[in-house]
Amino acid sequence: MRRLIPLFILVLLSFASCEKEDEVMKDFQAFYETFHQDTVFQLEHIIFPLEGIPAGADSMIVNNEKYFWKKEGWVCHKPFNFENSEFSHQFIRYSDDLIAERIEHNTGSYGMLRRFAKYDDDWYLIYYAASNRLKPKPKINIEGGF
Repeated sequence: MRRLIPLFILVLLSFASCEKEDEVMKDFQAFYETFHQDTVFQLEHIIFPLEGIPAGADSMIVNNEKYFWKKEGWVCHKPFNFENSEFSHQFIRYSDDLIAERIEHNTGSYGMLRRFAKYDDDWYLIYYAASNRLKPKPKINIEGGF
């Protein structure tokens, strides 16, 4: 019986962890939808100047200096239908208050990245790397040096 108690506690903790994860993602999804539908809301939930990378950036520029998006001239992000496109996206949850979104062309040639952080119960866009050519993935040498 005593052996079952630690197992029972472990099972309860895993359920609590799943519930918290669901709550965080539901909260973020609600923000994400409003962010893309309401331009006033979007501008209020971006921390300007916003660090990032402009579209079609030259690697020399990116490696040598930081780029910041300004509120003036910001082009609001609209909802994107991934089902009918050549792009896919994934959310990467680093913590309960930091989530990244990676959007890539199905060829893997182009992509963009956005990072969102939660401050004082509100989500904000804190980083935006616009569409750029991605570095090719290194090939694996299966020859073993021969």
